[in-house]
Amino acid sequence: SSVGFLNIISKYGGTPAGNLAKFYAGSSYMKLGDYENAIKYLKDFNSKDKLIMVRTYGLIGDAYAELGNKQEAVDYYKKAGTYYADDNFNSPEYLFRAGLLYQELNNNTEAVKMFTTIKDKYPASQYGREIEKYLGRLGEFE
Repeated sequence: SSVGFLNIISKYGGTPAGNLAKFYAGSSYMKLGDYENAIKYLKDFNSKDKLIMVRTYGLIGDAYAELGNKQEAVDYYKKAGTYYADDNFNSPEYLFRAGLLYQELNNNTEAVKMFTTIKDKYPASQYGREIEKYLGRLGEFE
């Protein structure tokens, strides 16, 4: 539960265990639908593990999206999608989410950038195989 992680954070905040507890507390708050607390703890977490940081930035993006804060969400999705280019699974996922949100924000130029990055860097990914459709639709508006 979040309470257990919060106890670890309060006792061992500056230690690796306390740091990791912030990630788990933030993830728990996400599952509980408490997006403000999720953001608070996830923003306070850091790791040298690039995969974990990609996931952290993505979760923060999800939390902002759930709160209807599209600009903050897209910023974190973009960060998650570009932080660790060798991650062929999560990077295209978050670039895709960023692209969709940029469309919702009427920023087709940035949406095209996100989708083009997927096309160029992750053509074999699930999103890479579908991305031409999205680029084609955006092309109609340019």
